[in-house]
Amino acid sequence: MLSKGNIWKPKEGESVYGSVISIKDTETKKGKKVIKSKLVTLNTKTGEIKIWLSTVLANQFKEQNIKVGSVIGIKFIEDNGSYLNYSVAKL
Repeated sequence: MLSKGNIWKPKEGESVYGSVISIKDTETKKGKKVIKSKLVTLNTKTGEIKIWLSTVLANQFKEQNIKVGSVIGIKFIEDNGSYLNYSVAKL
């Protein structure tokens, strides 16, 4: 499922596949706190989508050395109430 701006908002069990075309560092202010995160743009067969990297996703990207040009698949496993669980595979 996509929201405004082609941001991927998956439901449990949904997957997305494509080539990483950008990984950008971002900062968002929440009150006085600055939250740093990464925004990935993926080129899929249906067009470009953007994915905010949660801690779980960011760790998997780092562990698998995913970078611009990598072809990947991401599956949203579940929201267990404490964190969002994903599976990432370099294809």
